[in-house]
Amino acid sequence: MNTGRRQFLAGLLAAAAAGGARAAGELDGLRFRVAADGWGLAGAGEVEAVLKSAAGVLWKYFQDWKREPFVVLRGREGPIVLYQRNVVGEIVMKLDTQDYLWCQFVYQFSHEFCHILSDRSLNGAMALPLLELFEGAPESWEAVAWLNRTPSPEGETFAEYLEKWRSAVPARHRSFVGEVMRRFGVEEPGAGAAGPSGPAHSRD
Repeated sequence: MNTGRRQFLAGLLAAAAAGGARAAGELDGLRFRVAADGWGLAGAGEVEAVLKSAAGVLWKYFQDWKREPFVVLRGREGPIVLYQRNVVGEIVMKLDTQDYLWCQFVYQFSHEFCHILSDRSLNGAMALPLLELFEGAPESWEAVAWLNRTPSPEGETFAEYLEKWRSAVPARHRSFVGEVMRRFGVEEPGAGAAGPSGPAHSRD
């Protein structure tokens, strides 16, 4: 993966994590449970309430997508999603935090939840411009589901990667992805080209 794409995905992830703490949303169709122990001073019920609040912000834009149930366990080697299912068929998410460190719970959970939503591993930073865009158009979180729908060919540039995303999303999200492209200095194909009536900008 080239550097530009890695940084972009990193920013997307960090924006999701930050956005996850904003407010709670509906969780219809989302199934996950929290392990009963391992959370230090925090009770499982408290942990579950915090994680549901974080999940709700993103999930309301993905309710039409089927996602397998998952379980949240206490990990000891950093947060991670294990796609090898457990004995009851659940995806396993591990969070490496405990007690009342709620900001860590929210950040780690939102990070790993985005992995589950997008079926892709994301990491890094470059969050602020993305977070600003998503806060202005929160319904556009749905566009993330189309980000990695097809494998990237060898040598694909960051610009090609974003254009592939813009082409893949439903029409209602294309202007949003176009704005993401502009924020990262990627010009949409045909942008700035002269139309049938001549130059796009007046001389006035």
